[in-house]
Amino acid sequence: MNLVLSRAPTEHQRTPVHPMITLWRRLRTKHNGRSKPTDVKTDSSSPGNAPALPLEIVDQIIKEACELPLRREDRQVLRACALVCKSWLPFARSLLYHSVTIENTRMDVSRTSGTLGPVALLHQRSHLLTYTRSFTIRVIDEIVASSPIFAQEGPGRYPECVTIPDFLSLLAHTPGLRNLRLSVYWSQENQYSFKPFILDWLSSLVLPIEVLDLKYGRPIDSPLVYDVVRLWPTLRALRVRTNFPKLLPERPNVHLRELRLPITSLATVIEWFLPTPSHHDRCGLRILELYEIPEGGNALLSAHGSSITSLTLSRQPASGLADLFTDLDEFVIAGPFWSSPLPSLPKTLMHIRLQVHAFMSDSVLPSIATAVPSLEKLRLMSVEEALTTDKHYPILQEACKTHGVEILVNPIDSSLTGTVHPYLAEMDRFPRQHTFAEFFDVKS
Repeated sequence: MNLVLSRAPTEHQRTPVHPMITLWRRLRTKHNGRSKPTDVKTDSSSPGNAPALPLEIVDQIIKEACELPLRREDRQVLRACALVCKSWLPFARSLLYHSVTIENTRMDVSRTSGTLGPVALLHQRSHLLTYTRSFTIRVIDEIVASSPIFAQEGPGRYPECVTIPDFLSLLAHTPGLRNLRLSVYWSQENQYSFKPFILDWLSSLVLPIEVLDLKYGRPIDSPLVYDVVRLWPTLRALRVRTNFPKLLPERPNVHLRELRLPITSLATVIEWFLPTPSHHDRCGLRILELYEIPEGGNALLSAHGSSITSLTLSRQPASGLADLFTDLDEFVIAGPFWSSPLPSLPKTLMHIRLQVHAFMSDSVLPSIATAVPSLEKLRLMSVEEALTTDKHYPILQEACKTHGVEILVNPIDSSLTGTVHPYLAEMDRFPRQHTFAEFFDVKS
């Protein structure tokens, strides 16, 4: 299932430029005293004799000017577009308010572009939330109104957090919300989840949430995720840091495409989040991230192994991966505690990512280099820049060069070295929009 959430296309996803867009750009250039082209009808009443393009072409032009998530300069472009004319305003607003960060910021703290206060947003701009598809918000479980945005002190110990009443009001004004990046902090030592009446309110909103990225303040072993996942059967991508060891509720009826449990070690927790396999259709789970495959985990994952195309592990598994993940395109090693011998890798692998700055064992890179010749479909190896200083890195370089495998280096600070490779940017995005094979099919 496609998880693209009404966003402007990234550079590698853009469709061929429409001829009218090319013409529009040509009309905008100066003609050095020559007469302007006359093959496009213009409206003399419009500013600067702008061509009367169809609105759907105007929309595509505006989307060509920026991409999500918006940078500061993108917001400046969109604000200028919003002032051109009344018909351009909805297109600019749909991007300006597509992704919103909510923070109860005090007056003496400078806010980043695109960050709004809950009180000002609800009282002055609530109608604009109809354009919003993505929220990033920090919430504290206090049942009081948030302080005004210019108040010197916010609520409780976390003045930047939005309180429960404003959180629910924001959700109620955002009927098209698809992506929720939620951080929750607890005001009481014995509070670990939302109270039942708050969960009832959330359930009554019937939000079409497809993506949930959930973080906790301490304690991190909160059962909140089990409560909210059951409210949103539309979920297709989930990332949460939980290892809640207690009795779990009934499993939800969700069909995830992407599941990320980066600190989870308990088989019962992993099983609870895994989609229920269908007897008729292939499981929809494609992207899986785990801290490790727990004892007994092979049997647990066997029903999903053939569907998963991207796997991320922090800890080295006790047994091989080739028999369990039979159609794996991509494998990510996300922890330093690996050593030789490596587990058997699927022959279907097209990409291996070493997402660590250093390994504890000197034997890992030579072992990966030894495995490269047997992976006939391998096209790409990506490493963190710090790993290139490892004394065994030249061995890996030589093996990849000999067998035609490209190496991508992820810079430590991309702001200093320029933009990262488009595929590395795609991998670090949540939710992922494309698997490895899909990405290069789109690119080609």
